[in-house]
Amino acid sequence: MYFDEEFVCSDHGAIANSELEVEVKGLYFFRGSGSTTYRVLNLGIYMEDGKYELSVLVDSACGGSSIQDGQLEIMLHRRIFVDDGRGVGEALDEIVCIENDCEGLTSAMAHECAFSQNLADPPPNSPQEHGTSVGSTALNPTRGKYHIGISQLGDGANWRRTNGQQIYSPVLLAFTHEDENIWKSSRITKATSMAPGYSLPPNVALITLEELDDATVLLRLAHLYEAGEDARNSVLAAVELKKIFGGKSIKKVVETSLSANQNKAEMKKKNWRVEGENETNHPAPLRGGPLNNSTLIVELGPMEIRTFLLTFEKHARRVAV
Repeated sequence: MYFDEEFVCSDHGAIANSELEVEVKGLYFFRGSGSTTYRVLNLGIYMEDGKYELSVLVDSACGGSSIQDGQLEIMLHRRIFVDDGRGVGEALDEIVCIENDCEGLTSAMAHECAFSQNLADPPPNSPQEHGTSVGSTALNPTRGKYHIGISQLGDGANWRRTNGQQIYSPVLLAFTHEDENIWKSSRITKATSMAPGYSLPPNVALITLEELDDATVLLRLAHLYEAGEDARNSVLAAVELKKIFGGKSIKKVVETSLSANQNKAEMKKKNWRVEGENETNHPAPLRGGPLNNSTLIVELGPMEIRTFLLTFEKHARRVAV
């Protein structure tokens, strides 16, 4: 696979470089060229050529880069004895002392790699689908698992975003209304609050579902994809609140700020203009419209997070999280 000196990695927040500036919620993929600098990986890193995408999802924060064209490097741990002049002002040489025995901090790890292919025309010598390989550097290492995917060009984002969400942020919902004196009611755990046959769109994640002290329910929904990242999923998504809480009657829905401490209708947003930029270079991002109070359908644009406080009718069962 030939990658033309370009790699992309994930992090949290926003970053700018000489070619591209990206500001999104929670997760972004930073696009850079061959470099001697390691970037922080929280989800993963990938490379692409004119035909394939090679993606690696990590299970914990680590460093990543592409020092040589066509190669991906992931740094689990590093230790240096002199200041590298990168701004820390000291050598990254952590010392661990047990009684009077002091040694530099080291890390011994074993990582399992799970391969997955989504290819109509697999490249030669590519790993078999769902095969695994384990490498260990110690008898009792810290264990982890990396997921490696090979996809056709343009299909990698769907694998990274959707699989990354399912692997590292699975949603576990618990709804209960039971009589503890009845043995059966306290031991049957399979249930759902969603309407039969309904599920969230594949490009939407349920971030928060929490019952607050005043009996309102805090709900956060997030769009998983960036604009233009995937032809099928970087589009406006619609979520039906009535079907998420099937069998319950929603009395009131109020959209709030991300931290849920202000009503969105009362917020005053400031639009900052940057010298030298215009609307042609930075078009307005696609955003979901106002909540329809009749249908209770929530729209989400790429990388958008929306937060709501819901109040249910008193006869509806309480939501336990």
